Amino acid sequence: MRDRDLREWRTLIRERADREWRELSNDVVDELACHLAELHAAAVQRGASDAEARGRALDALNHASFLEVSKRPRARNVPTGYVHDVRLAIRQLRASPLVSAVAILSLALGIGANTAIFSLVNSLLLRPLPVEQPQQLVTLTRGSWTNPIWEQIRDRHELFDSSCAWSETRFNLASGGETEFVDGLWASGSVFDTLGVRAIIGRTFTTLDDRRGGGPDGPVAVISYDFWQRRFGGAADAIGRTLTVERVPFTVIGVTPPAFFGPEVGRTFDVAIPIGDEPLIRAVSWLDERSSWWLSIMARLKPDQSIDAANAALRAAQPTIRDATAPGWNNYIPEPFTLAPAATGESQLRRRYERPLIVVLTIVALVLVIACANIANLLLARATARHHEFSVRRALGASRWRLARQLVAESAVLSTAGALAGIVVARWGSQFLVQQISTRTDRVFLDLSLDIPVLVFTIGS
Repeated sequence: MRDRDLREWRTLIRERADREWRELSNDVVDELACHLAELHAAAVQRGASDAEARGRALDALNHASFLEVSKRPRARNVPTGYVHDVRLAIRQLRASPLVSAVAILSLALGIGANTAIFSLVNSLLLRPLPVEQPQQLVTLTRGSWTNPIWEQIRDRHELFDSSCAWSETRFNLASGGETEFVDGLWASGSVFDTLGVRAIIGRTFTTLDDRRGGGPDGPVAVISYDFWQRRFGGAADAIGRTLTVERVPFTVIGVTPPAFFGPEVGRTFDVAIPIGDEPLIRAVSWLDERSSWWLSIMARLKPDQSIDAANAALRAAQPTIRDATAPGWNNYIPEPFTLAPAATGESQLRRRYERPLIVVLTIVALVLVIACANIANLLLARATARHHEFSVRRALGASRWRLARQLVAESAVLSTAGALAGIVVARWGSQFLVQQISTRTDRVFLDLSLDIPVLVFTIGS
């Protein structure tokens, strides 16, 4: 072995060390130079040209963990070692772009599909309402109720801490000419107090506003944050301005917080109007109609009240409520009143799509398992092709633990890239699915923002 060859390899190693490790002892440099010179000479003896032999030695230098030898006196600098692992992993993935791209794309599609469906499940089934102490809320099951029944429950203050009623609808805001429909909400005067929602500007309804024909301030309306931004550009002087609803003027008195979409999951509102103002808009009022089932009812339990105790109290009052609202109707409200936990809100959309969403989530989870199995096979085949590289690293002093750590780092970089791409796919996919179940007259709204459960699910995937 010629001294000139050793000097060339020493110079090359020093240049590489200056970029990546900064410090290498002379003994380490001599050892590495001898190994690389031997690899170069062996390749020439096997018939390779000088350029090819040099290229193979350089490839070994690029992939070899020659820094493992110099790591011994610097073993206390563990974070730097991990940073180097990540840098080497990124370089290795870039060296085989096709394999890396296929693996990342497979992970992105698998994780993205799972996260998209889980985002819908989380928003529709799991996420609590963005209100004060949602675990204290209960809803009266069976669907819709008449206003006479609601008024009987409303006036029985001993049953709950508070109660409220609402109904989703559509309002026309046009004064004339072309219609301008928005998502509307008939709401009792106690709805915002029961839910624990405060206005960010102005005020919300009170029971005084929920009088037939209007309260002391006349017909009033509370608008959502999104509608405030769209209609009034977020101007503070929106409070007190007039909003024409079904050609009836209403005074805007407050704006709800950005996170509040209403009491029903899957729906949102733009304009909320007290139930007592319903006769101003409908030619035939439903307020006294015992056959008009249109209101949902929710209540907040007392601090020391259980749902069983509330059920018992409500069922004890049911005969009196039935006699007061529909005397002589023996089949009126035949089932006993039943309360259900409402921490996650009321939702007709949930009843419709709960089972299909669980089935689809199971299917896409199986697809992700298959994708992970395919990627594992791909990485195993790639590891087999890198046998020569691992042999060189072992010859240069790398331990089995060091090689295993490097493979873990490559897998971590690969999975991180797949997860980040999967989040992008999930955002697009979940919004696309919501658009598919929405119509022009029945707009579906789900809060698909990334929260802790969604992020944990994505990382776990």
